[in-house]
Amino acid sequence: MSERVSGYSLLGIGLLIMVFCVVNIFMVFTNKAKPFSVFNIPSNSSGSNATSLNINDLVKQFQEGSSRSSSLNLPQPKIDILPPEVLNQTLNLSTHFFLMSFILGFGYKLSSLGIQLIRPINVKLKSQSPPIQPKI
Repeated sequence: MSERVSGYSLLGIGLLIMVFCVVNIFMVFTNKAKPFSVFNIPSNSSGSNATSLNINDLVKQFQEGSSRSSSLNLPQPKIDILPPEVLNQTLNLSTHFFLMSFILGFGYKLSSLGIQLIRPINVKLKSQSPPIQPKI
């Protein structure tokens, strides 16, 4: 009888974990809660970033490589290929979803183990048939 008690407790704990994870994922993807802040890429205003492109540097490289020596005085705009805010949000959402999916799988395994402990194991053997003798 103790297997059933532990089975029901594992089933309850697993269901609570799964409900928590599903509600948490739903709240994060509907912007009612914030995801875990794992990634924080700084913006381009403080310095150069891997996601920015400086036009003036490209022009200088082109001038050094070409035989012409005309000077182009262009302003130095920075073009964000992918803004850091979008990159941060995407990486944080992906990390949050991956972690919650892992915990959701753990809750499923606990519930599955609980269900296996609740169900009785019935083994039926055919004892009327004679045992098979190996041929020599």
